[in-house]
Amino acid sequence: FAGLSSGAGNVAVGDPLRESLFEWMVNAGFSGQLSRTLISRLPVGTDRPAAMSWIRQEIAKKVPVLSNEDALFDQGGVLALIGPTGVGK
Repeated sequence: FAGLSSGAGNVAVGDPLRESLFEWMVNAGFSGQLSRTLISRLPVGTDRPAAMSWIRQEIAKKVPVLSNEDALFDQGGVLALIGPTGVGK
């Protein structure tokens, strides 16, 4: 975790919760930069379950979704779902 405190924000090195959250995010495939950014913004005094929930909510806020999914199909055309095998496309 040598780079944990570098990059975006100051993530506290020596904080077991923040270090374990960093490892959890990186092992899940998130970049170190995104992981450091989110963990540096984590509210103080948050326990692990609440921190994981908060991180999920912050990531979900950044994923654009259509407000009216039917409009996508009404306009016609071709729709391609691209991604690795086994992710639930």
